[in-house]
Amino acid sequence: MEGFPNIQFNYSHSGDYIILGISDKKVGIDIEEITPIDLSIAEHYFCSKEYSAIMAEREEHQVETFFSIWCLKESYVKYTGKGMTIPLTSFCFTVRDEVIQFEGKDENMRFELLPISEYYKTAICYQDKERIDSIEERTLQEILRYFDTSKEK
Repeated sequence: MEGFPNIQFNYSHSGDYIILGISDKKVGIDIEEITPIDLSIAEHYFCSKEYSAIMAEREEHQVETFFSIWCLKESYVKYTGKGMTIPLTSFCFTVRDEVIQFEGKDENMRFELLPISEYYKTAICYQDKERIDSIEERTLQEILRYFDTSKEK
């Protein structure tokens, strides 16, 4: 980003939310509104272990589990910069409680499901030894004001 050479960012939007990940390292982020969905999508686009995990859930939790996995997958392909050219079946997630396991090329990736709203799933992907510093809700005006002030430093 011109004027901010050490700033990396990624964003996503869904429903009423726009989410922005800002870091001094590469980052991938995704948000999805939890809505009714045809779960056969998972059978075709997720690895078999992920699909089995979704179907093993009680019916009332299947859609939520689908969106957790979807957000994790989206955050990863956005992190790589290759987007949907990466087959979603070429890597796999296991999510149990708050522990996320990733099976794919980049084993050193960190993934987190972020607590934004009970009606949305959000995931972030980054490569770092430390966890995310903070999650903050900001208006667009506050973000723009921050960057405008940062140029003067």
